[in-house]
Order: sequence, then structure tokens, then C-alpha cells
Amino acid sequence: MRKNTLKKDAIKYVLECWFGIGPENLVTLEQRFDRWFNPNYDPEFDQELCRKLEHYVIAARRGDFKDWALTARGCLALVLLFDQVPRNIYRGTWDAFASDHLAL
Repeated sequence: MRKNTLKKDAIKYVLECWFGIGPENLVTLEQRFDRWFNPNYDPEFDQELCRKLEHYVIAARRGDFKDWALTARGCLALVLLFDQVPRNIYRGTWDAFASDHLAL
């Protein structure tokens, strides 16, 4: 039971790092849109994501979170870890695209 709670907490953490706290927080979501789609990227946001999520990206790429694909929220977290987060934390390098095939 504790193991499942940790997995749920990890999924929630990944989603909150990307989308902000709380599903109804539209102000945060609009601010995130600006960060995601602004051609003048925010290096502080990239560094924050790296600090918070790089170890999750590495673990997901290693296959540690395959069971996350069994839920919708888990699938979303995996797509973020395979596709979107690496674009930020490995910006300008080949590693930013290294797990695109896993996101598919």
C-alpha cells in the first residue's frame, strides 16, 4: 500500500511541477503557457525543472515507471517526462529529444 501511495505522490508531484499547484489554478496555468510557448525562454524555469524533475526523467527513461501507463494521470506524467521536460532541462542538446520515441 505504501508503495502505491509513493507512486501516486510522484505522479502528482510531476504534474504539479509542470502545471502548477491545483487543477483549478488558471492563473498559474496561464503563466505556465507563457513559459512553455515563449520563444524567449526562461533559464530559471529550466533550472527549476532540472532540479525538481531530472531524476524522474532519468528513472522514466530507464523504465522505472512503466506502470504509470496504467492510469490517465500517469500517462500524462510520462509524456511530460519523455517529451516536454527534456526540452527544457536539456535545451539545445541532443538529449532534449532522446526520449521522443518513448513519448509516442
